[in-house]
This record gives sequence, C-alpha cells and structure tokens, in this order.
Amino acid sequence: MKNFKFDNKNACLVIDDLTSEYLIDAPLEEGFLVVADKKTCFIDARSYHGVKDCLMAKGIDVRLYKSLTDIKDFLTEIGAEKLYLDFSKTSVKRYNEFLSFGIEILDAEQIISHCRSIKNQVEVENIIKACEIAENALYKALETVKLGISELELKNRIENNILEFGGSGTSFETIVFLHSFWELLEKQFKSI
Repeated sequence: MKNFKFDNKNACLVIDDLTSEYLIDAPLEEGFLVVADKKTCFIDARSYHGVKDCLMAKGIDVRLYKSLTDIKDFLTEIGAEKLYLDFSKTSVKRYNEFLSFGIEILDAEQIISHCRSIKNQVEVENIIKACEIAENALYKALETVKLGISELELKNRIENNILEFGGSGTSFETIVFLHSFWELLEKQFKSI
C-alpha cells in the first residue's frame, strides 16, 4: 500500500494478516506490523527465522516478538504519541492492553479501508485475472449440469474448476442457489 503514510509520532499497528499482506506482500499470521517512519514487523519465534531475511530484503525491520511489552517499548523508543488501530479487527481485551501503553489510541479502519480501495496496476491485473478464472470455472460447471445435481456437487465443481484454471481458492464461501442457476442455464441454452 504505497499511500499508507504514518510517522514516528503517529504510528499504526496492523493486527490482521490481510492488511499486513497488502502492506508488505507477506501475511503475518503470527505477528504485528508497526507502520511509522518505516515498517517494523514483530514476529514470534515460530515464524521469525523463516521470514526474517525475506522481510529485511524488502527494507522492513524485523524484531522478535515475545509480548506486547516489545511493541510498547518500540513505540516509546520512536516517540510515538498516537497509535492507530483498525478497531474492526481489534478485540476489546486487546484494545484495553494497547490503552495501557499510555498513548492516544485512534481508529484506523477508515484510513486502511480507503488505502486498500485504491488499486495499483498489479492489483487491477490480478482482479481481471480472478474474474476470468471465476467466469471460466462457472461456464465449465454449466457444461456438466444435469437433472438431479445437488447444490453441494455444483459448488464443489465450481471450486475445483477455479483451482484448475489457476486460482488459489475462493475469497469467500461459494453459495449456489439452483433456482437462480437454472434461470442462468436457461438463458445460456437459449443463446446457443
């Protein structure tokens, strides 16, 4: 996310792996990302050695994470006065832990959402590719529809086709409604 700008006085703590992947091209399933003048990842011992070199090659500072005290100490070290969090991804318990840091806590949900909504060329190309894969998967599944097919069987065919056409999986649960599907199928056969 090229337009995601914070500084040492106004740092942002990223908790969820989707936003961290968006920011640094790597998911942080077991860690935190602090965005200030530079990006700093706090990673627990299970993942630390496996991702450290990769992240450092991208210019990201990597630190071993043992407890929230590590993040608190880092924020003190850089002189942070405000900490932005995505409240929609933060539990009440975790929010209260961050409050104990003694710095102002602000919501970053709208900032993050806005930044993620602005797509760069690679993202646009990926969206187009995903649409093509989904369309091809659906039309291939249409070719195999027969009387008596279950919604589950059709769902599985669509998802398998997505993988066959180069997708990495679905971004959300596939839902198939055969009544609507039959209307689509009827239109498909009328056009032949």
